Amino acid sequence: MCRYPQISVIIPVYNADKFLNYTIPSVLNQSFSSIELILVNDGSTDNSLEICLKFAQKDSRIKVIDKTNGGANPARGKGVEIARGEFIYFMDADDSLGPEELQTLYVKIGNADLLMSGCKDEYTFGKLDYIKAILNHQIPLRLCGHLYRRVILESTFFNTPEDLRMGEDMLSNLMIAKNLTLFKSTKFTQYQIDWSNSSSISRSFVRSASYEQMFDEMLTSIVSKLLNSRDLDSILAIQRFNALKFLLIEQKYLNTENPFIIKLFANNKFLPKKIYIIERFIMNIKPLAISASLLRYWILFNRKYNSSQIVLKKLIMCFY
Repeated sequence: MCRYPQISVIIPVYNADKFLNYTIPSVLNQSFSSIELILVNDGSTDNSLEICLKFAQKDSRIKVIDKTNGGANPARGKGVEIARGEFIYFMDADDSLGPEELQTLYVKIGNADLLMSGCKDEYTFGKLDYIKAILNHQIPLRLCGHLYRRVILESTFFNTPEDLRMGEDMLSNLMIAKNLTLFKSTKFTQYQIDWSNSSSISRSFVRSASYEQMFDEMLTSIVSKLLNSRDLDSILAIQRFNALKFLLIEQKYLNTENPFIIKLFANNKFLPKKIYIIERFIMNIKPLAISASLLRYWILFNRKYNSSQIVLKKLIMCFY
């Protein structure tokens, strides 16, 4: 066996005592054995720390970090600081792995800096296309379930503000682009998400206009440093449309006089012309309150009857 592990698996742990007895063994029982498992207890108030320490006593590949609560992303950064593996693999504490996950990704990554699993298509491209793929929601936005070459990761990439509890994965993946040369994706994944955890932030978080505005400002700052582009509105168009979609669905009332909401609707003109055709048309309807109401119902209709609305879109494109 190598002196140092090939893969460091990093798991932020917060009040996950109901899941750790499944999550931890799924890592230790991988067919790929050259690993270390770094468990970062993020100020848990249940029995999580005790369970982590118990496993660490039985398996020398496990390291446990105990820190005050600060969120999953800073906890990942702490794990990166002490990791020794050539590659980093992030997991959530309530998820698990199939037995061939790490072995398969290790073989597939080749000379790439990052291999994203569970993608709809398989890509190989450089930094610019990687950034655009994230902003266009072309590839997964989450950090978990992928293989990162450790040398491209800086612990500061995970120092997102404590009150930013949704979307931080996307920001970190963009900051990683600073050191990235080659990106690959694969359809393969054995990363198993436990959807039964209703307390998970990603499943309970409700978006607000103020939160989306804060996120947009941070996103704009990061992307502007990466690309040095004056055409950021066009580059961020699909991301901003998705932000508007979530607000329309999750907020019963949308203040259409809010300058940020007005900005999201105005960003409609930068959307790619061959997609979101109906949405772009609706977003031009004035007054804005009518546009918001119609767009909300169209999005809900689109969610429920996705297959039937494709036919409608094709008919509209005939006259576009």
